[in-house]
Amino acid sequence: MGEQGESDLHAQEAEVRRLELLVRKRKAEMELKRLDDVVAASAREASSSMVHLNIGGQHFDTTKSTLERCHFFNALLGGDYATTSDAQGRIFVDRDGALFG
Repeated sequence: MGEQGESDLHAQEAEVRRLELLVRKRKAEMELKRLDDVVAASAREASSSMVHLNIGGQHFDTTKSTLERCHFFNALLGGDYATTSDAQGRIFVDRDGALFG
């Protein structure tokens, strides 16, 4: 094979390698997007299951599933009782926060 033939072969091999790298890059980008979507969905799920309370001026953060074990909070979260929220959007319960914790 002459110099021109070898040069063409190297150019073709370089192009194949470049295309292989582009495919790998695209696959990695797609996997990163998928993982970002999973993390975002998990964050949305976690934030939607979190409940922020203001009990007599003391702030508590817990999960909805924890509060649902208590009849009062299960009814409160289920809409059986009217709720009041403080300025930060926490559910306000007019009781002694020290006793609650």
